[in-house]
Amino acid sequence: MRRKRKKRRQKENLRSAKDKRLHLFCKAVASAFDADTLALRCKATITELLHELGDVRGKPGDQHAVRENGSPVLAVAHLDTVQKAATFCEAPDVAGETLYFSPRLDDRLGVYTILDLLPKLGVCLDVLFTENEEIGQSTAVDFETAKEYRWIVEFDRSGTDAVTYEYDWPDGTLEKYFTTAFGTFSDICYLEHLGVNGFNVGIAYHNEHSTRAFFVLQDYITQIARFLMFYEDHKGTRYPHIPAPVTSWGYGWNGALFANDPPVWSKDSDFDGMDQCDGCDFYFDSEELVETPDGKFCEDCRDALADIIDTYATTSARCYWCEAPLKSTIIMLDGKYVCEACAMLLENHNTKTRRRAR
Repeated sequence: MRRKRKKRRQKENLRSAKDKRLHLFCKAVASAFDADTLALRCKATITELLHELGDVRGKPGDQHAVRENGSPVLAVAHLDTVQKAATFCEAPDVAGETLYFSPRLDDRLGVYTILDLLPKLGVCLDVLFTENEEIGQSTAVDFETAKEYRWIVEFDRSGTDAVTYEYDWPDGTLEKYFTTAFGTFSDICYLEHLGVNGFNVGIAYHNEHSTRAFFVLQDYITQIARFLMFYEDHKGTRYPHIPAPVTSWGYGWNGALFANDPPVWSKDSDFDGMDQCDGCDFYFDSEELVETPDGKFCEDCRDALADIIDTYATTSARCYWCEAPLKSTIIMLDGKYVCEACAMLLENHNTKTRRRAR
């Protein structure tokens, strides 16, 4: 009994110390926050923000900009916005919370965080600003550097969690500071070639991509405070990342988009006695394919088509990633049904990845 009480007291003391530390960081962030500067960032043009960094690369309309501040950590945000209106206003007391409205918060709030707020708090990270993220063709794919970073952070997410995409952080590393969740896409998805882990911090905006986008100041302050705690504890640690092999994408039966691992054939392979699947376009021994009225299919494609029929016989089919109801277009990625928008996003991602590889 005595041992259990001692352990309970130790946990309570640790929780109390963490809460006090978070409170101190929150006070510092609240003091540094400047709504007027944020408004200017929301109203600025892409060209103005690119040239503020100085090192602009690429052709107009497909550019990224870099600023090296001597930091071992790279911070990322995108400059393009879905909405073009540059309005900005404050709602100071909504159920005890302060809200700020701007159609451009995604991702001008991230730009403000990196360029203005964090430096006021003594955190000057290397900076990468991109464009075309909102159409799934982020110019982050073109970023090259000989510098070896320790990790990457982006501030481009709604709500108050953090996501890692394909980056595999050690268990508990981020969970100590953030609630972690599942994410689909942002700029850092194109930065796996840098060889270090990255994560995207939710900065408390909501209704992104709409004219009524807003963020909750108190939640934003807490999220930045959590990042500062993480930064203080991990700025000296490198978290390496091994990129996963690039998946090959292709349209198969009935316009369905299939994702498959690349075939293991070399350019000198002998395809005699082999047939091509009409679903995934890969070659198989002739006896492995079954001929149907719609063509010849391998086992995986036959199963996929059967699943499609079963899924669309129900009324509850939803996109695996964004959970939007699936309507008329039949699309499958890695054995999961997705909506047309998510499929296009990943197809653009694959195209940009191949472009960088060339």
